[in-house]
Amino acid sequence: MYILDTLQEITFYRLGLMLKTIGNIVFIIVPIIIMLFCIGDVITIVFKPEEAKPQIKTVVDRIIAGLIIFILPTIIGYAMTLVEGYDKNTILKYYEGASKQKIESLQLQYQQEEKAEINRKEAEYKEAARLNEEQEKKRRESAEEMFNDYKNSKNNNSNNGSNNNGTTNNNTDTNYQGDTTSSGNYGKVTVSNGVFTIPNKRATSDADIPKQSGQYGLNPIFWERLNKFIQAGSQAGHKITVSSGWRSYSSQRRLWDTSSRPCSTRSKWVACPGGSRHGFGIAADLKFNGNGCAKGTWNCNSAAKWAHDNAGRFGLKFRMSWEPWHIEPAQVNGGSFGSCNVKC
Repeated sequence: MYILDTLQEITFYRLGLMLKTIGNIVFIIVPIIIMLFCIGDVITIVFKPEEAKPQIKTVVDRIIAGLIIFILPTIIGYAMTLVEGYDKNTILKYYEGASKQKIESLQLQYQQEEKAEINRKEAEYKEAARLNEEQEKKRRESAEEMFNDYKNSKNNNSNNGSNNNGTTNNNTDTNYQGDTTSSGNYGKVTVSNGVFTIPNKRATSDADIPKQSGQYGLNPIFWERLNKFIQAGSQAGHKITVSSGWRSYSSQRRLWDTSSRPCSTRSKWVACPGGSRHGFGIAADLKFNGNGCAKGTWNCNSAAKWAHDNAGRFGLKFRMSWEPWHIEPAQVNGGSFGSCNVKC
């Protein structure tokens, strides 16, 4: 029996109980009232013989009225048999079977059915969530595999450009525009011969990772590379824009605290506060022709494909295959922070 059927049963039994209660009251009170009136009429006939004739007629009328009341259910029952679709057994079921105990039993049954329905829906939702998670995992793995194949092909091409003494020439592209020689100290970041070094200690406050002088608060050397990269993309007909640059410690902490990701995988998608390369000013999130690209889809459009194909020419790289929008300097040392010490 479905929940709605149980509710319908309860309603019909309540109606039957109400009619039964009204019927019992009528069949008890009406005879008593008629009897009292008849006793009064008899007394009148005995003590006032001159009024006997009309009183006798009144007594007869009252007796007839009482009989009609008693046979009224029979008359109604016969009339109902003339109605198309009438089911006597159903009427008797809800009228004669109606009781408080029956209604309470059905109410308990309804509560049990409702609980079972809730449990069933929860199980369906959990199963759907599990299937979605599995599909997302497969898509991510497929995207990572595709991206790794792409990187391997790029590495193979680079190996093909090795010089005669067996060392690899990273600048075989004559159009190479990355700055690999700049040096300087910028907050917590040191740049030496184009190699960026960040400390092995997490930041613990906004003061530890101040905003840098490059646009979007980025490290100026990193920004110089990124800007050349963006301009070259524009000249090639691709619109590449920065959606997020430097990020303060407090901003990263808010992202961490408000993330819906489970603790077991959160650090993959949101850097633990104090360790994000955004905070050190050497990471940016990009959009390609206005599209951030879905997770793991580095070639979602022509601008994204161009960016991933040409980042190396500017001393840049997309370090995380599952975040195709996240770009950093090609060479970064340090950043051994250990496990995250911020609770979820």
